[in-house]
Order: sequence, then C-alpha cells, then structure tokens
Amino acid sequence: MGLAFVEDFEGKSTALTTIRRSLAINPQLSEALAFSARLHLESEQYDSARLYAQRALSSDTASVQAWALLGATAFLTGDSATFRLARSSATQLQPRPSEFYTELAEASIRQRRYANASNLAQQAVALDPTSIHALTVLGMNQLRLGQMVEGQAALERAFTLDASNARNKNT
Repeated sequence: MGLAFVEDFEGKSTALTTIRRSLAINPQLSEALAFSARLHLESEQYDSARLYAQRALSSDTASVQAWALLGATAFLTGDSATFRLARSSATQLQPRPSEFYTELAEASIRQRRYANASNLAQQAVALDPTSIHALTVLGMNQLRLGQMVEGQAALERAFTLDASNARNKNT
C-alpha cells in the first residue's frame, strides 16, 4: 500500500494497479479501499469512487476519511442526500470534522471549483485552526484565486505549526 502512495505522489499512473494488488491480498483493508476511492475520484470516475468509499465504510464505519470521500463524491455529483448522510456521519465520529471539509476542498480543487474549495477550506480551518493540512489547502487555493496576502498568511501559519512539512516549506 505504501508503494501506491509513493507512486501517486510521484504522479505515476501505476498507483491504482498497485493498490489493487494490496486489495487482492486483503479485500477488506479500509485504508486501501479509501485510497482507491480517492484515485477514482481524482480521475472523475464517480461511480467507482462511490463504490470504493462504500466498501471502505463496510469495512470500517468509523473511517472519517471514507465518509469524507463518499461526501466529496456526492458533493461533486450533486447527490445531496448522500452528502448530508456523509457529513452527519463524519460529524458524529468527529464533532469538529476538519478532515471532512479539507477532503471536500481538495476534491473541489481537482475539479477546478476554486471558489467552493476556498469556502470549504475556510470551514475546515474554522473547525480546527491548528490543522496544518487544512491551512495548507486554504493557503494554496487562496494563491490560485489571487488572494496573495491571505494565502501567504495561511501558509505561514501552517509552516509555523510544522516547519518540516515539505509542502509548506517549498511554497
């Protein structure tokens, strides 16, 4: 599974094949199912993303990541009932679900919905002002939108919280 993460990070198209090998060994591995859902979501294969997120939840109903991926898929496809279910479930597991909104923001960015992404990332930061991931997503998206001062401030806060985070250090 770790190799699939590396391949995805390096932009290789082999990540999905590698994660499928992990799932052949353990078809109930929630993290691998969620990662597969994310890969399908990124390639706009929404039905497959939804299926893998649901399989991840069948394996681990307490996976906020899987609820976030199901919510992101529903959000991008306009399925408001499933989105509300995913948001409610994530909130029950984590009363301040910053990770949920950060995942939605990242999915929106990949679909070039930058205004939505900015609003979602701001919600994530409001729920957890110390979330390095949420601050980074917010800052990077604000830079995309030309909000240079705000974006730089968010990235500087993230960098202050974790100076060794490569994503923030190199921005």
